[in-house]
Amino acid sequence: MRVEPGGLSNINDVKILICRVLSELDNPVAMTDLTDGMLADGYVNYFDYAVAISDLCENGHVRKESEDGRTVFYITDDGRNADRLLGATLPLAVCEKVYAGVLEAKSGGRAECVIEPHALGCFVNMRFALNGRELFNVRIEAGDEMTAEDIKRNFLKNPHDVYISLIKLIK
Repeated sequence: MRVEPGGLSNINDVKILICRVLSELDNPVAMTDLTDGMLADGYVNYFDYAVAISDLCENGHVRKESEDGRTVFYITDDGRNADRLLGATLPLAVCEKVYAGVLEAKSGGRAECVIEPHALGCFVNMRFALNGRELFNVRIEAGDEMTAEDIKRNFLKNPHDVYISLIKLIK
């Protein structure tokens, strides 16, 4: 399986990416969702992914459990530390695409969030599509980049809940 240009071909980078994605999600992720998301856009080779996740479990960075008849992964403190120390070395575009792919696999929808700096702060553009239909497309202003990054991170953690909450507020 070929890796797309700009993708990760170093096994250690794939391990760091897995730790980064699991750290950001901060909850158990089904093996099928993680696998589908990691491989969706071709930024990671299946064989590198399989070796990386196996090594991470063996070395205690990721914990593998069975819940409700499915295999799920949890990030451990060691995995979070690896992400904190090395996660910033990965290409941001790859991290965001893979993270969005895992969210899409997990929720059945695709979330996107783009920050646009401007003279007085930042615009945060949030979009959520489910089954090919755009359900949510919102642009808000944040006073600074740190606030914009917090908004982005929280939106991408669970875009479906943001969409449902918005509907409840305006209904």
